[in-house]
Amino acid sequence: MSYDQIDAGFTIHPEPGEGLRKEVVWRDRFAIALPRNHPLLSLHKIPLREIARYPLLLFHPESCPGGYDIIHRRLFGSALSSPTIAEYVSGHESMMMLAAAGYGIGVGLESQITLYRHPDVIVRPVTDDAPTPATFMVIPDKPPSDELIHFITRVQKIGQMTSVH
Repeated sequence: MSYDQIDAGFTIHPEPGEGLRKEVVWRDRFAIALPRNHPLLSLHKIPLREIARYPLLLFHPESCPGGYDIIHRRLFGSALSSPTIAEYVSGHESMMMLAAAGYGIGVGLESQITLYRHPDVIVRPVTDDAPTPATFMVIPDKPPSDELIHFITRVQKIGQMTSVH
């Protein structure tokens, strides 16, 4: 694959692909999208073992492989038995609609899930013992232009200010 038309991209997928290099630009925490009146709303931060007790709305493994992998492997991994998947979603919009309708609880990264507001969905963070996955900047594996160097520097500065430590 040729990356001649791409200067930079962002991903949560840990493998950059051939001809690309990656750099961590920030870390994020997981968050849960809950329908109004859900029993987990009594908690300010949601433990993983509690999340796994309910049907989940997860990113589809084919249309969102990075999101699926990071949530399925990093969040649940070997710590919990396989969760019950209520529905696979193609993005945050459909996750929020299905959560609002009571189909399950949505799982995503806090920085992303909070962007997609729905009046019938409340977002809660997971407990501090959950992993904090990285977001990577991916660039072609070649010397960057001056403009790209400036962009990378700016993104890293913003990432340092917003990262979960």
